Amino acid sequence: MSGEAKFPAQINDVKAAIRFIRANAAKYNLNGAKIAVWGGSAGGALSAFAGTSGDVKELADPNLGNADQSDKVQAVVDWYGPTNFLTMDDQFKQSGIAGQAHNTADSFESQLMGQQITLIPDKVKQANPETYISADDPPFFIQHGKADVLIPYLQSQDFYDNLKAVLGTDKVSLELIEGAGHGTSEFSATANVTKALDFLDKYLKTDTGTATPTTTVVGTATPTTTVVSTATPTTTVVGTATPTTVVGTPTTTFAIKVYLPIIVK
Repeated sequence: MSGEAKFPAQINDVKAAIRFIRANAAKYNLNGAKIAVWGGSAGGALSAFAGTSGDVKELADPNLGNADQSDKVQAVVDWYGPTNFLTMDDQFKQSGIAGQAHNTADSFESQLMGQQITLIPDKVKQANPETYISADDPPFFIQHGKADVLIPYLQSQDFYDNLKAVLGTDKVSLELIEGAGHGTSEFSATANVTKALDFLDKYLKTDTGTATPTTTVVGTATPTTTVVSTATPTTTVVGTATPTTVVGTPTTTFAIKVYLPIIVK
């Protein structure tokens, strides 16, 4: 991603995808009032960013379409995403982990921002989801491996602390997973994925027993990656999607887990 476009193109694309889904909800028989984002690594960062910056006009490109629609989401799952680029190197030192360097001129973060991040702190602040935290933000479920050598787990700890200060403990959850690295098998284990789906069900699931679908749209890897489900047993998926759970009959929930390569996995 950092090699394709500079900030803020990435969050522009995510917001455009959310607006597209909401604008076309009736066409595809989706619930446009219940959209979630879920991503890992850079996808986690963008999911967090979408969660805190709902309807922030400076981060939306109206030229990408559906400018009349809201880009707010109703829940966020953030797996080991970076938030504050400028603190990562110090956090590795603090935790005693010999991790990847981020302050260098050739780091992925510097490539994303178009210049060495230590030279442009104000611009880097604009790319930090923490900058946009507000009381109307959606619930967050955050997980990070304590053995991560690419993104320090203290990124998620600090993000959680900042969210909790505004949203309260009821709307924010953090799990630091002992021994887990960056995107290691602990995250994709069935029991762990179930935790995330249970979190999404808590905020998105509609227990009506009707054909009205509760659809979870989780992140987007490109401006054109969307999830489309119908109210019939036939489901159309545009992009890369894996059906993860069925809510009633024939209501279906789909999820895309996004791994965008700001940080190499």
